[in-house]
Amino acid sequence: MGIILKDTWLLNLGIEWKTSSPLCPQSKGSAESVMKALGKVIKTSMLERKNWRQELQRFLLNYRSTPHATTKIPPCELLFNRKVQENRPELSTQNVVNKHRKANENIDKKKISNKQYYDAKKNTKTSKIKEGDIVVCKQKPNNKLSPRFNPDRGEERRNSYGTKWQPHHHA
Repeated sequence: MGIILKDTWLLNLGIEWKTSSPLCPQSKGSAESVMKALGKVIKTSMLERKNWRQELQRFLLNYRSTPHATTKIPPCELLFNRKVQENRPELSTQNVVNKHRKANENIDKKKISNKQYYDAKKNTKTSKIKEGDIVVCKQKPNNKLSPRFNPDRGEERRNSYGTKWQPHHHA
């Protein structure tokens, strides 16, 4: 019952729930960089003997009113549908829907650019594995001597949920 309420509540607010793997730090890079900056603000304010709560609020105001590198629009404008200037809210004259559409276009462009950069940097290639091919699966090592790949061979099969690895058991 709680999961259903949470899902409908998030859906009504327009929030998409995303999970990420703990073994894939690239997916959490933006969150980690924000937390790094927050920690730096708190440490600096404590060293300068300032009220860290006020300094944190000042940092957050500046962070939220600065145009984002990907969307090219400040997060506060997207969230509150108005500009925030000099501590006084001001009604925006631009169409809010156009801002969100423009932000989504900028995000899509940035995703494509990031994918091309990552593919070039990591020298990625399209997979030549077909359904029914025998594959070796990488596994998390328990210690230095454990094999990096599963010694059992298996094959890739597609089902209604996507790709599934099925091991071949050799006796």
